[in-house]
Amino acid sequence: MGDGQRYGRTAGASPAHAQSCCRATGVVTVDCLAVWRVDRRQLRVHTDRTMNAETATGLSQAELRDLREIAGTMIPADAALGMPGADDPAIFADIMRSIGRDLPRIREALAAITGRGFAALDQERREALLNDWYRGGGAPCVLLGRLILGAYYRDDRVLLASGLEARAPFPKGYLLEQGDWSLLDAVRRRAPFWRDDRKPAGGER
Repeated sequence: MGDGQRYGRTAGASPAHAQSCCRATGVVTVDCLAVWRVDRRQLRVHTDRTMNAETATGLSQAELRDLREIAGTMIPADAALGMPGADDPAIFADIMRSIGRDLPRIREALAAITGRGFAALDQERREALLNDWYRGGGAPCVLLGRLILGAYYRDDRVLLASGLEARAPFPKGYLLEQGDWSLLDAVRRRAPFWRDDRKPAGGER
């Protein structure tokens, strides 16, 4: 999550590349097998969340509720594009599984956000609060954003709607558009300015 990242519906929370894909084709193609996998995950989530979530994550039920509402505010669902929100059951299950050793910082982030009256705000004001907090949230902010965005972009439906295959990048990889390599010509022409340790200090021996 780089500098300047903004959360919420009005600030491009749905992936831009998915939007352009949908505008070009007019439809989001969803692989049936991927949907089946997601449905199975959702069924498992409903059971795990009620029985094991608090134990598995280290967060209380109140903190889990706050985390889910914050995730849904950062990346809300977009029905027009067929995109789930980050509070989707399957995505939120991935978020919970991924907290791990970042628990103290995530708990710190939740306390900072809810301490500003997050629960009492409407969606638009929640987005404004998160945008304002992000500018000075420090390490807890970075980890919370990484946690939520990472789980979101691992979801099969998000990958498919973005025009990607529902798979890991390795080992097949992805084709990348080649840039303008001539931009490096000035660097290639520049004389070396580092010490070449391959040459003996006293000259040839």
